[in-house]
Amino acid sequence: MLKIPIFYYHSIGNVGPETLPVTEFKAHLSLIDSFGFTPITFGNLIATRLRNDRKYLVLTFDDGLLDNYEIAAPLLADYGYPATFFVIPGFDEITRWVNPKTRQWSDTPRTGFSIPFPSMQPNHRQELLRLGMEIGSHSMSHPKLNKIAVSNLNREIASSKNMLEDQLGDSVKTFCYPKGRYNQAVLQSVIEAGY
Repeated sequence: MLKIPIFYYHSIGNVGPETLPVTEFKAHLSLIDSFGFTPITFGNLIATRLRNDRKYLVLTFDDGLLDNYEIAAPLLADYGYPATFFVIPGFDEITRWVNPKTRQWSDTPRTGFSIPFPSMQPNHRQELLRLGMEIGSHSMSHPKLNKIAVSNLNREIASSKNMLEDQLGDSVKTFCYPKGRYNQAVLQSVIEAGY
C-alpha cells in the first residue's frame, strides 16, 4: 500500500507569525526534488492509479490567499510541481487580518489586527488552473461546518462548488473541510454536492 505525504500550507511569504517565509518554502521544494518525490494534485491522488515504483506527495494550500498566487505559484512552476489550492469564493471581496500577538484571524479590520491577507480573485484561480494547478473548494465562507445548521450546508458546500465551476469553466472535484471540522451531515452534503 502506498503512503502519500500531504503537505498543507496557508500563507507563503507574507509577514508575521501566520506565514511561512519564502526561504523555507524554497527549501521544502528543493528537498522534495532532492528526495525524488513526484508531486500530484489531490484530485489525481484520488482518481489516478499510482505506480508502486514512484514516491508521490501532494502539496495543498488552504484559504485562497493572494500570496499563494503571487509567491507560491511561480516557485511551484519553477519546479514544474502541481498543487491543489482550496479556495473560499465567498471571500473574494474580503481582506482577512491577523493579530500578530494573539495569532487570531478576523474577516474585518479590527484594533490590533494589523497584518493583511488579501484573497485571490477569480482571474487568479483561472491562471492557476491554466498552469496545471487544481482548484478545490474550502467552503463559501469558512465556518466550522459541524457547528452550523444543516440547512446552511448546501450553500457552504454545493454553492461554493457551483460558483467555482462557473468561474473556472471546469469541474471542481475536491473539498477541504474548514478547520478540519465535519460530521455525518457534512460528509453527506459533500457527497451529494458531487465532490
